[in-house]
Amino acid sequence: MEFKTAKYGLWGAVIAAAITGAVALYIHFDEREIKVDKENAVETKQGRNLTSISIKSVSLPPVNTVLESSFYAEFKNESHNEVRDAKATINFGRNAISSCETQPSNVFSKETNHESSIITFDIKRLHQMESIHLYCLLANPTFKNISVIGGNTNSSSTLSYQAYVEKKVDDNQSAFITLFKIVGSLIGVVFLIYFAIILFKILNSFFSKRLE
Repeated sequence: MEFKTAKYGLWGAVIAAAITGAVALYIHFDEREIKVDKENAVETKQGRNLTSISIKSVSLPPVNTVLESSFYAEFKNESHNEVRDAKATINFGRNAISSCETQPSNVFSKETNHESSIITFDIKRLHQMESIHLYCLLANPTFKNISVIGGNTNSSSTLSYQAYVEKKVDDNQSAFITLFKIVGSLIGVVFLIYFAIILFKILNSFFSKRLE
């Protein structure tokens, strides 16, 4: 009976170790692949566009409310060179705009009347890794498209509302997968420790009786 128990405990430890090892290897190679892909993408982008501005992040409320919705967008120079005389354009479609502001310096005066649903502003100079942040108050949490063109480059960045929604879905799925990996690893470690303790106790008891 004790031999069977020890046998089952040993197989349990082996299975738990295999699960833990598989999860750890999957996480390692998956993270390594993502890192390599990101590095290759950055190198390719820098090789083709020595100077460019990226639409780094965009955010909107998930639901529409009676209150005005806040819109945020970041325009970042991720290239190695200084960007000069760029122009950003945001088309809000049929959406009504109450007010807009840019930081670190505001290009819109208090008297600016946003009668059109399309706003534009100049980015006269943007050093490497610097950003310009745009904030707007809207009637609805939506936009049509965003584009930015660098004056001293031949490159441009665009983002449509559909692409923004798809990116949010992908980000949520990635977060869920990451959480699943972490939980799976923790469960595997717990089972490994549990079966290791049981196996140690069984073997200790077995050899103690053999030595008596």
